[in-house]
Amino acid sequence: MAQPLTARGARTRELLLSAARRVFERDGYAGASVIEITREAGVANGTFYTYFDSKQAIFLELVDTVIERIFVLTRPPAGLSVTARIRTANRQFLDHYVQDAAFLRVINEASAVDPAVQAVTAAATRRATVPIERQIRRLQQESGILPGISPSALALVLGGAVQQVATYLFVLGNVEEQAVIEDALVAVWTRALELPGDGA
Repeated sequence: MAQPLTARGARTRELLLSAARRVFERDGYAGASVIEITREAGVANGTFYTYFDSKQAIFLELVDTVIERIFVLTRPPAGLSVTARIRTANRQFLDHYVQDAAFLRVINEASAVDPAVQAVTAAATRRATVPIERQIRRLQQESGILPGISPSALALVLGGAVQQVATYLFVLGNVEEQAVIEDALVAVWTRALELPGDGA
């Protein structure tokens, strides 16, 4: 069982995590190395292995932290209509995605080459679609919309649209189109779910 970290150990671990994020964002997943991370952190190479087993291990911890932050910060407040929740959740996701866009670009890169990263991102995608799927099922039961359509499949399609838009805006550098694309996203969601528009 791992021993609790001292205050100094906790600071060193956080120093390594911060340095690793900068290195991954600068060099990409393939280009990053433990040597570069320790150099960026200003510690000896051996110090790294006191806290992490590998480059993959520290990257996966950063991935978990970033993904959890996005989940926490993009929960819409209670009491909104379905359409308002859609607009608010999409806007919050995009607003917070931009803050982590450089690292999220590296996650996309790593997912293509590392099965462990791919598994984490796939799990995050499934987690993100759960509340969407729940809402679709409720609408199907209460309003009789979209008979025969799989809620899980539709949730994946709608959630995937937001993810691709975020990549287009903030990874590919088209941020000036955010406002008009947000409106288009809401239109796509409301029409797909046969909801009334919100006047936007």
